Amino acid sequence: MLSLIARKIYRCLAVIFPVIYYFTDKSTILTILIIFLIFLLILEFLRYKFAELNEKIFKIAKIFLKEKEKKRISATTVVIFSILLTVFLFREPIAIYSVLFLIFADGVSAIIGTKFGRIKIFRGKTLEGSLSFLITCLFIGILFYPTAISLPFRKIFAGALAATFVELLPFDDNLTIPLASGLAMWLIP
Repeated sequence: MLSLIARKIYRCLAVIFPVIYYFTDKSTILTILIIFLIFLLILEFLRYKFAELNEKIFKIAKIFLKEKEKKRISATTVVIFSILLTVFLFREPIAIYSVLFLIFADGVSAIIGTKFGRIKIFRGKTLEGSLSFLITCLFIGILFYPTAISLPFRKIFAGALAATFVELLPFDDNLTIPLASGLAMWLIP
């Protein structure tokens, strides 16, 4: 449980990207994300090429990493790619909400589902975790309602539902959550 909480707190550092986007523009945040992604891809390449580097990285940062990431692309790299794609595809408010759903709702649901989840619904996911995911997304929508990025509640609700649904699917939710929620918010008039 400690490792899960540490990973989710580490994930919260990604909030810097929606914050930068809010205070700058699309081209600035895309440039920053591309540079960051290139750095991560180089690091991924190096750790695959040099087993001892991979071992050192996992020894130093083991509380933030899952063991299965030793032999595959790290969740951090997928998250940055996902944020980049979301910012590229959607206008600012939709992209920011979608990324915030990924950063916060995914973390809250994992912790709540692991600690308090009793009713299994699909692939080891729990009703309690999924409800906490949905509620966190809606809370984010309400929290940012009186700001420059506010969206109509129907869009937030559609994005929250889409994100909650795809979080249950057997795909990498680091990629699907922001893209599905962004698409749902974009489709709702």
